[in-house]
Amino acid sequence: MGARASLLFLALAATGCLSALSQPRIPLSRGAPPWGLNRELLTPSTREIVLVIDLVAGHVPETRALDALTRLASRYGERPARWVIARTPAAPRTLRADTSYVFVSYVGARIPHFGLTHAERRFGRPIWFIEINQELHRTFKWLLPEWRLEEQTLIHEYGHALGLPSPDHQFEFGGAHCVRPDCALTLPWPRAILYGALHTFILGEYLEDYCEECRRAIAEAKAAWRARAAERGRSEVVDAAEVGGRARGDLHDAGARESEERAAIAGREDASGVGVARGVEVGVARSCER
Repeated sequence: MGARASLLFLALAATGCLSALSQPRIPLSRGAPPWGLNRELLTPSTREIVLVIDLVAGHVPETRALDALTRLASRYGERPARWVIARTPAAPRTLRADTSYVFVSYVGARIPHFGLTHAERRFGRPIWFIEINQELHRTFKWLLPEWRLEEQTLIHEYGHALGLPSPDHQFEFGGAHCVRPDCALTLPWPRAILYGALHTFILGEYLEDYCEECRRAIAEAKAAWRARAAERGRSEVVDAAEVGGRARGDLHDAGARESEERAAIAGREDASGVGVARGVEVGVARSCER
């Protein structure tokens, strides 16, 4: 068997043995969706997602990597997404209520990792921040195209912003990272490196998306949010019906009281009329007697 055939065999074997290549999982129950996933970035709760790109230090970003992140953000967010360069005419001057924002800062060697992600509340709303050490990618550009390395880091960090992975397939040690080697949110541990190397060099596949389990978690979280929204809608309909019913009951009671009052008034008027008539008859009779 030739060297290329051997590598192809290893790649296919790695594809078929994901469970064997996966890391041990946190011994936690799966729980119920949505597991703290990011509803704003995963549902069309705003008009669009804007990725604001800021070059703080180091060489300029790879536009192909930013385009790939934008497509992924749009697909999972179910609405348009775009990226703009900070401090340019296209950049936002204020934060619009109908827009979700993710700020991506290229900071070079200011951080020791490939990337970091965190969220902050500003002006009463959450904003997500991603930092990228693009200079660290350059040390591996002999292995992979630089824009591919940057793409994987961007999608990895965006996965943290989405709140992935769900508790049932996190690393037992290693924080919020996916145990699947075929996931962009995995860690660079030996088995993942083996899987990635085989798939990249033999099959031409890159870690440019999340694994099947992460995608299923996203789908289940979205279903849970839709169910909650539908339940709230039904509750609002019931509440409106109850309010309407009480209003109709109040109107009916008011109408009944008004009818009773009118009947009473009419009865008094009839009684007065009879008395007057009888008085006239008596008076006429007495005058005739005289």
